[in-house]
Amino acid sequence: MIGDLKIAAAQINPTLGNIAHNSALIRAALAQAKDFDLVVFPELVICGYPPEDLVLKP
Repeated sequence: MIGDLKIAAAQINPTLGNIAHNSALIRAALAQAKDFDLVVFPELVICGYPPEDLVLKP
């Protein structure tokens, strides 16, 4: 029989282009979620998400 799967959603605020800082945030989130089986992060969390949607909006 398969046991329960514990999933955590990591809500972190990456800095655009700061890979070292963003990686540290990821490591900290993983340390906090050590009792979980799966940790989900936002897309483009390592490089940060470019705010083009806001810049290009008329």
